[in-house]
Amino acid sequence: MPLAFGADDPTCTALIEDWLAGWRNEASFQGPALVVVEAGRIDLIGQVGLGERGDGIVELVYGIAPDFRGHGYASSAARLVASWLLTEGLARQVELRIDKDRVASQRVAIRAGFTLVGTVICHVPATGATYEDLRYTLSRQVVTV
Repeated sequence: MPLAFGADDPTCTALIEDWLAGWRNEASFQGPALVVVEAGRIDLIGQVGLGERGDGIVELVYGIAPDFRGHGYASSAARLVASWLLTEGLARQVELRIDKDRVASQRVAIRAGFTLVGTVICHVPATGATYEDLRYTLSRQVVTV
């Protein structure tokens, strides 16, 4: 897999191994992830990570490389992954947790078909800090591709 500018092989290998461990249901910091590439290309331009929240809820996290932002990749990837999770019965609901100041990510959520349903207080065990995110959801009965 081609590496982003400035990324070294050991760092990228460790990240990919962590994603693969998540797919094998082994201990993983990031959990399973899917890569985002342009059709017909092999360059990694982003990723979508999956996190189990319990009760049939899966959280998506996504990131697109700066040079590729603003072209609809994030909303397309979020919509496709959410649709896959919901239509295959792998989740009953998919959620995005987005910082209230990240307006571009909020637009991604809306373009991907997610609905703002409120906020969620998140806790960081390592620091004891808490923060509030906006919570967007997409449920099985409203999936369209």
